[in-house]
Amino acid sequence: MADTHTHTSDTLDLGQVLKAYEEGKSIHKQVTEEHMQDACERYIAALNKQDSAAILDLFAEDVRLSDPVGGKPFVGKSQLGEFMRQMLDGCRNAKLVSSIRTCTDGVAAIPFTLEFHLGEVETQIDIIDVMTFGPGGKVVSVEAHWGLDNVRMVRGRGDREELVKAFLPPGMDLEREAAFQADMRRAMQRYIDGINKKDPGALLEMYHRDIIGVDPVGTAPFRGLEQISSFYDQGMADRVDLEGPIRTSFGRTAAMAFSIVFPLDGRKVRIHTIDVMTFDEDGKIVDIKAIWGKRNVVF
Repeated sequence: MADTHTHTSDTLDLGQVLKAYEEGKSIHKQVTEEHMQDACERYIAALNKQDSAAILDLFAEDVRLSDPVGGKPFVGKSQLGEFMRQMLDGCRNAKLVSSIRTCTDGVAAIPFTLEFHLGEVETQIDIIDVMTFGPGGKVVSVEAHWGLDNVRMVRGRGDREELVKAFLPPGMDLEREAAFQADMRRAMQRYIDGINKKDPGALLEMYHRDIIGVDPVGTAPFRGLEQISSFYDQGMADRVDLEGPIRTSFGRTAAMAFSIVFPLDGRKVRIHTIDVMTFDEDGKIVDIKAIWGKRNVVF
């Protein structure tokens, strides 16, 4: 069937999205998944070419970038341009570690590893960038998810914490941040384990009572434990497999790329997704956003 574009509303649900994709249709509201895929690919290519002009061309004039989430945000192309020029001086290689995810509501996610040099010190940072696109197709916000344990010192002598401090507001308590990031990482691993064990009770214990979940972003949300519990009652996935390390952040959010296999109409469907989770101070999950689209579904 020829590819057709269907403009949707927030009343769309998971089943309707999968049916549209199975029929060869693309679902979007303001920006196509094809446009977002191309923009994300150009972003990675521009990082590797150290081409700040090509990167800035992807962004709206009032773009807001948080790199990492919880760090000092850069607002507008002027601030972002200065940050990019400094960052690209040390950038050596950006490599995708899994597929780019796009979704119906102008959001895309890029899982990659960045090789970064500071003098003689070589580091690698595991990152998931979440980009939001505006109606004109330009990126209006970027949230880079990476935490302390996503930074590896590969060559040379260097202090990982000192390197990370360069990206963060002064005075941030790194010991406290490291502990919370470890808690988020363990929680997300328990989430994976709970699905693989088909244990909805273990998952529900992790959630705040007023949790909001969207799967995928752009569809009608689940609100509260009762609605999410009803969703699990309809059946759980057969298997979940991580695709790379869990990324944390300094802003109470974490992200992970994984694939999930579940039965649909007597057959198996695999979805490659990136889930972004937000935690409260008590470590409960208050928000889950699943980012995946047409290219990320294997029927």
